[in-house]
Amino acid sequence: MEQNPDEKFRNITDPFDAVGYTTKAVTKGYAIGSAALAALVLFAAMGMEAVDRVAGSLVLEVRSQFKEIPGIMEGTGKPDYSRADWIDHYYGYCLRQSLLSPMYRCLTINERKI
Repeated sequence: MEQNPDEKFRNITDPFDAVGYTTKAVTKGYAIGSAALAALVLFAAMGMEAVDRVAGSLVLEVRSQFKEIPGIMEGTGKPDYSRADWIDHYYGYCLRQSLLSPMYRCLTINERKI
């Protein structure tokens, strides 16, 4: 019994279709994975930028105390510990910046596309 020409054609081309679908699925997986990795790296970079700003603020505060209060380096003067609240303030600021900065940038990027 002879096969229908359309059936012969399907028997030859179906394996090629399967390979094509598999290749498409694999490349889509790579694309999604690389996009997720890029988003993670971008989020981490924005968080590090926020930490950098906070660290700079801390350095400025320490320098100002060294300038304003003589004898801190020699041990004869004491730092103004009433201004030690800035540690909590900057810690909270760092957390806010590391979360809000990336979210703000993502929202503004989306607004520009709209």
